[in-house]
Amino acid sequence: MSTGRKTEWYLRIPLGPLPPYADYPTFSLTTTISEQPLTDYVPVPFTWPSSSFPPKVFIHPSTPRQFSSWENPSQPLTCWHLTYFPAGTMDKSGRESRDYTCIGFSRSHGLFDGGGAAMIMHALIAEIKGKEWTVPPLPLEYPSVNSNPIKECAEEEVRIQEHRHECINYSGMTVLGVSGALKLAAWHVRERWWRGAQRRIILLSKAALESLVEHVRGNIRKWRERVEGISTGDVLVAWLLKVCLMILLQAAYQRRTLDNILSRNITRNCHKL
Repeated sequence: MSTGRKTEWYLRIPLGPLPPYADYPTFSLTTTISEQPLTDYVPVPFTWPSSSFPPKVFIHPSTPRQFSSWENPSQPLTCWHLTYFPAGTMDKSGRESRDYTCIGFSRSHGLFDGGGAAMIMHALIAEIKGKEWTVPPLPLEYPSVNSNPIKECAEEEVRIQEHRHECINYSGMTVLGVSGALKLAAWHVRERWWRGAQRRIILLSKAALESLVEHVRGNIRKWRERVEGISTGDVLVAWLLKVCLMILLQAAYQRRTLDNILSRNITRNCHKL
């Protein structure tokens, strides 16, 4: 549904018995065998932080990458890709590796955000290990889930107009255009190949993640009723940007303090002379 400012995606779930798989595919399962050992990609056991896997390890070439492909009725709701790393292969250090299997879970972001995908993966791992796991609440158990989307859009617009004076100087969206898109692509090329930027994994405990996300959503509730649009990924990206900014400011402050100390020492020595 298009609201004029954005497009929202809804999942159509048939009521009653599911149609035949050919008419309503729920998942796809693909497999591949890696010619390289797992330790060529990441250290075993994992370190914090560590380099992330290349997408080919978790994503099959047939997996959609665009919303328009997920919208196709013939496209399964979820895509699972298993990459098997056989035992006996030699890693870069010349040691023989054991066997591993990596599970890749791909889905439309309109179906699950990062937190929802983590719930699915935790449940799957618990089932594989024969352990109990907590079933997430059904959508009907969340407040205001069966509401009128058109009414919500109108009410949201009214709230935005009422609070515009509080955030008029902030903007998170921009129209790039062709030149802007080329500049953005050039920036990524520079960061990756000139400055050596790498994909990294950061391990964060479940309790810390839930506390961080709920703290942000709690502050947003002070001026906006609904916070479902604030995904786990949004909070994590904002948190990482804030941490990076604090590190840069701290480094700048230390450099300035060191410059002041050196300046005072030079001035004192000059007076002695």
